Amino acid sequence: MNYSQLVDKHFPKYFNYRTLRCIFDPKVSEWHRCNMEKKLEILGNLLTIKPLDYWVNSYAKYYKSLKKEYVLVDIPEALFRMYQAAQITEEFQLVEAIHLYLVQSQMHLIPGFRRVYRSENLVSLMGPEFEKHQKAHEEYLQNVSELLASYNNEHIAI
Repeated sequence: MNYSQLVDKHFPKYFNYRTLRCIFDPKVSEWHRCNMEKKLEILGNLLTIKPLDYWVNSYAKYYKSLKKEYVLVDIPEALFRMYQAAQITEEFQLVEAIHLYLVQSQMHLIPGFRRVYRSENLVSLMGPEFEKHQKAHEEYLQNVSELLASYNNEHIAI
């Protein structure tokens, strides 16, 4: 059973969102037709069935199997946007779930930066596309990481 079938089985009302591009791909029409409140609702309900890493990895494997790796490039941005929205709306279970996923996958959140890279899982899923972007941003990521570390884990409003 693939991830879309799992969505259908547990949440048939999400049929229009079953590909999950509405929550993982901010460049497509599905993302724009679904407001952030709905995205957070969908993600929250999905997390009652399986953890976030299952949904991200299943989504990524599916699009990789279709030879559409470019779809995966914006997963970090989508997660970051939902992370911000969950903080604002005080959906703390979602904040925690997204944060935990990002930490476990070694992905960095960079406030104000469009793309966020550094996950060995995504490297293997995205291949050359990831490598191309990662090399261009290594120095920037180092500088930002040092800056964020200097805040000594203080809460920073984004």
